[in-house]
Amino acid sequence: MVVGIGLLVAFVRLLPWMLAPAVPLAAAQPLLLAAMAAAIETAFVLGVPLGFALGTSHFIRSGEARALLSLGASPLTLLRSTLALACLWAVVGFGLGAVLNLKLAAPGRLAGSLVGAARSACLAESRGGSATVPVLGASWLCFQNAPPRLAGPLPGSRKALWFSALGVDVSDDMARVSLADLRVTSRPAKSSASLRLRVERADLHGLWTWARPAKLGPAGRAALSAGTGALLGWAGATLVMLLGLSRRRDVWLAVGLSSLGAWLTLTGLDGSRRYSAAAYYWVPLVGVATCALFGLLLGARARLFPGLSARSS
Repeated sequence: MVVGIGLLVAFVRLLPWMLAPAVPLAAAQPLLLAAMAAAIETAFVLGVPLGFALGTSHFIRSGEARALLSLGASPLTLLRSTLALACLWAVVGFGLGAVLNLKLAAPGRLAGSLVGAARSACLAESRGGSATVPVLGASWLCFQNAPPRLAGPLPGSRKALWFSALGVDVSDDMARVSLADLRVTSRPAKSSASLRLRVERADLHGLWTWARPAKLGPAGRAALSAGTGALLGWAGATLVMLLGLSRRRDVWLAVGLSSLGAWLTLTGLDGSRRYSAAAYYWVPLVGVATCALFGLLLGARARLFPGLSARSS
């Protein structure tokens, strides 16, 4: 369900680019892969813990857990089986994340893929025209007897300066953008002088701010999301099993908020430039700590209000 919702949101956001006649479909494919990677990552951090917890709650509510316990099976035996299943999900999530993030983990690679795909579509157009680069706000101008040029408003100039370049090279972390045969001109205005600048090569820094710098490699990112989801899934199943939670509201409250806290921590670290890769250890720690806190609160409620806990079970 989380993967489906994530892909639907990404599809709605990308639909204007996919339907625009000036944007070739090949130029939007890297964005679709990035949206798929983000949806799967969100699903493992948010969906897997809830799936484990709700499945365990149904296991208790249906009476299967009580039947196995009456036959001599201990809760630890049942939890060991859950741990094996969580490890399997971690391996599956790591494989999917590593493959999808291999070319998309660094935002500069994504930008380079968008620019390269649009330029290839422009070269294939024999009648001239243009090919828009999604998200970046620039277009390749296609000529019949000349190489294409990338043109658009200079990022960060609020459309006061316009540029065209023969070639562009983006570093993996998007900290540097190199433009070959760069030409810059100011927007025409009656009361201001115009500016025309031409340089053979220019290195620009800090212009494109729509993408966050990559702090983790593809394998590290995949291990973080898949490992956090599997860990919180097993922790949520343990919490539900040991406390005997059968009400969906308690499961959603405890495990749902725990996984949401981990996901918000991950999103916050992605959006901040103050923290290094070592700070991502807080993602699973926040989830596990929140799950343990709700376990203590629900356990205290069971001790203080045994009648309420008996009716809920």
